[in-house]
Amino acid sequence: WGWAELRGGHPERAVRVVERAAALPEGATPNLRYLLGVARVRLGRYDLAEADLTTALTAGVRPVSTLAARAEAREKTGDRD
Repeated sequence: WGWAELRGGHPERAVRVVERAAALPEGATPNLRYLLGVARVRLGRYDLAEADLTTALTAGVRPVSTLAARAEAREKTGDRD
């Protein structure tokens, strides 16, 4: 559902949906953290986005878009490393 909200141009809704899903017993899977990070980049919440995307990368989510979104978040926060 989070992807549908994000693709529909509603990143704020996507964040709410994914945060609720992450609170379930299954927890925040790496793919949920990736989605949350992308939605937060679109909302301009770059510090939170970077943390989510770094977690996703560390857990093995490797699409190029993860790296691109994290790079955008780092650029916006001034972190060039």
